[in-house]
Amino acid sequence: MVNVVPLNLSVALANGSVSELIQRDTILPASATELFTTSADNQEAVFLQIYEGQRLMAKDNTLVAQLSVAGITPLPKGDAEIEVTFTVSTKGVLTVTASERKAGNKTLEVTPDLKRLTPADVAVIVKKAEDAAEEDCELLGELEDAEKAAELEVAIPEIETVSVPAVPVVPMQDLD
Repeated sequence: MVNVVPLNLSVALANGSVSELIQRDTILPASATELFTTSADNQEAVFLQIYEGQRLMAKDNTLVAQLSVAGITPLPKGDAEIEVTFTVSTKGVLTVTASERKAGNKTLEVTPDLKRLTPADVAVIVKKAEDAAEEDCELLGELEDAEKAAELEVAIPEIETVSVPAVPVVPMQDLD
């Protein structure tokens, strides 16, 4: 029998959704790396929450690990890059490492046990995710729209109200 990842493995994002690094049913051993950025100016640390599950929102999945990356170079929002790597062994042991690319600050590895779910547990989780897929997509779309609107508010400078004296309008027939 081939060992596989029972459920998606993801990192929680600032908006409450998750970014999937390793998909369900990936053959073990498996590894994936993704780059993330800071969500605020001059951010010197990030707190990573690692989830297992099939849903698009972190709150609907199971938290399996947490770790912090400290000593991030203070830069404008989105400029500092945090490299997160998930590695799952043939025995199903997840190892998470994270580091800031510029400073090279590496966090300690976190190794939660992923073998605690039975096949029946996994089937229930997958069924619930399938049933909630449409609702999850709508919620994620709303979050993305709200983020875009917030970015536009920041990007558009305040417009000053300009007062222009009214000019009388003369009908065309009066010009003859």
